[in-house]
Amino acid sequence: MNESILVLEASLEEQAVPMGMEPAEGSRQNRSGIALDKATGETAWTSPGDSANWSARYGSYASPVPCDVDGIRCAVLFGPVAVNLVEVASGRVLCSFVHQDNMHPMADPVVSAGHVFVCSPDFFPLLLDMASAEPLRLWQNDRLQTGMTSPLLVRGFLYGCHYDGQSFPNLGWGELQRAKMPLRCVEWETGKFMWESEPMSSATLTASDGKLILLESNGTLRIAEASPEGYREISSADVLAGEKRPRRFVTAPVLCRGRIYCRDFAGDLICVDVSK
Repeated sequence: MNESILVLEASLEEQAVPMGMEPAEGSRQNRSGIALDKATGETAWTSPGDSANWSARYGSYASPVPCDVDGIRCAVLFGPVAVNLVEVASGRVLCSFVHQDNMHPMADPVVSAGHVFVCSPDFFPLLLDMASAEPLRLWQNDRLQTGMTSPLLVRGFLYGCHYDGQSFPNLGWGELQRAKMPLRCVEWETGKFMWESEPMSSATLTASDGKLILLESNGTLRIAEASPEGYREISSADVLAGEKRPRRFVTAPVLCRGRIYCRDFAGDLICVDVSK
């Protein structure tokens, strides 16, 4: 299991269940996820594998995302073959969109009111309506190619690092760390391109109080306005304060009680006080 586990309360039994994609026999996977009872570790439900002609060679790094559709507690799972909307309590697939990406999904899906945004190294990003049994493609373009880092939806607009879809699958970690790419903003409902920033290192994002918190892979922390009018930076700092330590930040920053927590690939945890 490559991605993060999601722990939710099952709607009827009130028992939390972790959900995700789990390798199955024959190198194939449970197509629409697997769930365990948090208290006992017993399998709550699983799902069938894919057919033998499935061409994907990898798993999935994208984490399940919870949502509510027509009063049903659900989760969106972005697997290596399909995007699935499943009922948390039973694992029943309510909607499925087959993409057959030959790489592995990395960026988490973004979900709002039954609409799901997904992007992967092998196909252009798209917005799906998954509120009914048959998925509806609302738009698809190349304006926000978030190949590795997960984008954010803030007040009707998507923000994320824009990767070159042609070169991303060929980049190693070292090359990716040295690569420069802009932060972009697109309109959620239409996919309309709004703006892009000057190039920066690959950055993970979180948001709070109308502001974007960006952590570049080199350890540069930036705070900017979340506005469709343009990139407006408020402040920036090197979280390592110039120290010669490993610089591979690929985990999104966490804001809690006026402090931003940043973790690098080596396991260092840095806390930045932004309360004043």
